Amino acid sequence: MNERLGRPLRVDRLVRLAPRKYAVRENTPYGKVPVLYVDGRPLSQSVAICRYLGAVHGLSSKDPWLAAVGDEVADSVHDLLPVAAQIVYAK
Repeated sequence: MNERLGRPLRVDRLVRLAPRKYAVRENTPYGKVPVLYVDGRPLSQSVAICRYLGAVHGLSSKDPWLAAVGDEVADSVHDLLPVAAQIVYAK
């Protein structure tokens, strides 16, 4: 999204140190990725990052009801991800 809007974007790749441990873990909120840094402040959680970027770039509705409906859809999809993962990775 940032590239399309002509905004600078820096992507830091993770270096695997040991199974399930990454160098970035101690420096991120909740010890997880993704993290979006805005003016040096970290924002974690995928859905929160998407909502922030949508608001900043004028992609979310100005109508509070429509914005809430969009959040409802995003939250529903997020709730379904663990169930979908169980189906995909079932043995």
